[in-house]
Amino acid sequence: MKVLLFGVLAEVTGKKELDMASGNLADLQHQIQETYPRLADHSFRFAVNQVLVDDAILKENDEVALLPPFAGG
Repeated sequence: MKVLLFGVLAEVTGKKELDMASGNLADLQHQIQETYPRLADHSFRFAVNQVLVDDAILKENDEVALLPPFAGG
């Protein structure tokens, strides 16, 4: 599954994209924060296939984005 990182999250990890195993969002978050512990210092939301979600069962072909807080203008 493709995981996209934006803003400060990409800066912290040094990556704009990760390839992760599918599962659910809680498992994914645990896996990402275990691999990149500095992300625990940052808040972010998940979008799955371009829709903001709080929980989801993920499939192999889903696109998941980690979105840091942002402001409109």
